[in-house]
Amino acid sequence: MFFLLLCIFSTFIHAIQPPIEGTWQSQSGKVITGSQFFDPKKELLIEPTLPGISYTFTANGHWESAQYIITANNKNHSCPQAVLLWQHGRYVFKKGKLILRPIEYDGRQLISDPCLDNGISEYKGLSYGEEETADVVNAAEFDDVADRPCDFEKETIY
Repeated sequence: MFFLLLCIFSTFIHAIQPPIEGTWQSQSGKVITGSQFFDPKKELLIEPTLPGISYTFTANGHWESAQYIITANNKNHSCPQAVLLWQHGRYVFKKGKLILRPIEYDGRQLISDPCLDNGISEYKGLSYGEEETADVVNAAEFDDVADRPCDFEKETIY
């Protein structure tokens, strides 16, 4: 009886909160989560060829983010600032929102400012513990998206 109730409850929860699974990337397609971006054994962030953002989600509620952001220097164009940012955690759905909860003190960040850092970039563990939220929308509400099949392993978000 307990097992039957557990199965019914699990089915009910998945009907309300379906898991998401796959990898989403910005247009450059060069930033990807995983060991191509951050090698935890070597404590190494690996610079992609172009800037961008990538998120990966697993069906059991985990997520990972890789970001390579370049900011132009308007006073000296040969001195752009760059940030490599990696973090991971758990996600939940709540009241129409996707909530990303990072694992506190487990992210990594590399900051490069070539005209101010004397050639030594700043690498540090990230204690960022704030949740990120995003509104969840039903793709069927958007005609231009609903008729297009999505292969989440290859889909690029613009």
